[in-house]
Amino acid sequence: MKIKFRLKKVKLDDNLKSWVVGKLNNLTKFMPDLPWVKVEFIKNNRHRKGQIYLAEIQTKINRKRLITKQQGADLYSAFDLALDKIAAQIRKIKRKTASAERREERRWKRVIKSWRPAGRFIKGLPGVPTRLWRRAKRR
Repeated sequence: MKIKFRLKKVKLDDNLKSWVVGKLNNLTKFMPDLPWVKVEFIKNNRHRKGQIYLAEIQTKINRKRLITKQQGADLYSAFDLALDKIAAQIRKIKRKTASAERREERRWKRVIKSWRPAGRFIKGLPGVPTRLWRRAKRR
């Protein structure tokens, strides 16, 4: 996984960089084949409450681009919030693709169960319960 950093009015020290890389490597447990991740840190001084830090994380999964932007009092809290949000998005996409695959498997299972090879019935056809081929044999 490639990690690209973009900084605006922020200096990236080694501690922050290693911490971010460690946190982003935890995303691989959800999706092991992430191609790249872009991280952007912005310091915003024009705010009534003082300095606000923005963290943006971008990645691409299954031809879908995921982008999260979060703000916080410091870089660490802003990045943590953005990381939680992108992890939730990744889990949602993974759950959707898994359920689509299961639907497709169920559909093929129904096709195989209803299949009759040239009017004959194969006893013990893999995946077909005995009651199904007995019922079909009586017809």
